[in-house]
Amino acid sequence: MKPLAKTSLLFLLSVVLITLLLSAYARFSAQQSVRESLATQLPTAIEVALVNSNNRQDLFRLSAERLLQTMDEFEFKNTTRLPIVQRASIKQFVLHDAEDSPLATPDLHQQLRWQQGSMNLIASYQLGFVYNPANLLIQSVLIALIGLVTVKLVPSAHWHAKSDWLTTLKSYHFDQTEAKLISEITENTPFFNHLLQRVREETSLDITQIAQLIASDNIGALEGKTLSWFITAIKRGLCIDESLAVAAQDDSLSFALARQELTIHGLTIPFPKTPLFYYFWYAKRKVDKLGPFLNPAHGKPDPVAGAELSAIMEAHNGHLKAIHDLEDAGLKGKTLDQNRNKIKDELTQLIGDELAEPYLFSSERDPKTARYLYELVLPTALIRV
Repeated sequence: MKPLAKTSLLFLLSVVLITLLLSAYARFSAQQSVRESLATQLPTAIEVALVNSNNRQDLFRLSAERLLQTMDEFEFKNTTRLPIVQRASIKQFVLHDAEDSPLATPDLHQQLRWQQGSMNLIASYQLGFVYNPANLLIQSVLIALIGLVTVKLVPSAHWHAKSDWLTTLKSYHFDQTEAKLISEITENTPFFNHLLQRVREETSLDITQIAQLIASDNIGALEGKTLSWFITAIKRGLCIDESLAVAAQDDSLSFALARQELTIHGLTIPFPKTPLFYYFWYAKRKVDKLGPFLNPAHGKPDPVAGAELSAIMEAHNGHLKAIHDLEDAGLKGKTLDQNRNKIKDELTQLIGDELAEPYLFSSERDPKTARYLYELVLPTALIRV
């Protein structure tokens, strides 16, 4: 719907609603005014009727007749210059004592009760109203116009929120056009604030790709580490959908030694050859449930571990020098420390400290030898070798 048509429809609906409300309020005000006048005049009418009546029925009849004569066309005070109810008249009126049998007065919706002497009196009556439709329409249109102008001219809380959001988006290095586009499809919530700030500062996604990301069904999951995995995948060259798929994965670790790759949390990355073999060796020990490996003592290489590692390297085109060193001298503690540190450095460089942490090593000191035992932190069930 076009803005002008939408505004016109809103204005017409406002006029109708205001007309109904004003009519109801004017009617209520008139009823209250009549009630107040009756409360003042009825006791006087009863006193006069007491002088001329012979019994209770005469009393009530004379009081009602006198009242109807004086209030047939009751003019009540209007508080506005454009009165909506011009006149209110009493169409029916019944007066009786509460101690008498109740009267059948189904059409008399208005009642006034009071005590006069020993009598508990009830006045039941029905009012008729004469409206001024022109005044009603004028007031309705004026109020609707004032409301419409106020809505259009006075900045709303929503407008202020949008303005603040635009300012925030510009602080993330979006230009005016980009910030306006994003503000139309997002809200200034902590979620979008954090998401857009990180995506803008840590990736090279353009405005079209960011809009595609915002429109994704899976965007609500991009929080904490999940967002970090998405950004890491984007930086590794994956598209929006592929990066969302990586972000949705659980922790996992697998190896493709022939291609010198490992797949971590669903993200496949190349890895330096020799550290990759050592990483695989630690992973296989974890899968085989061999427990933490005790670093060899200085000057006492481990020939068994050396043979295991050299066999892995020889089967997957490892460096000849590294293979020969392991076969000839066994696994040295210094060599193991160096490759474990290379694994850590490479992982943190590729995926960052936060994401790398579950894929690194735990360590504990062996009380007998004072040397350290190392194994992968990742649970066995999440590792494939």
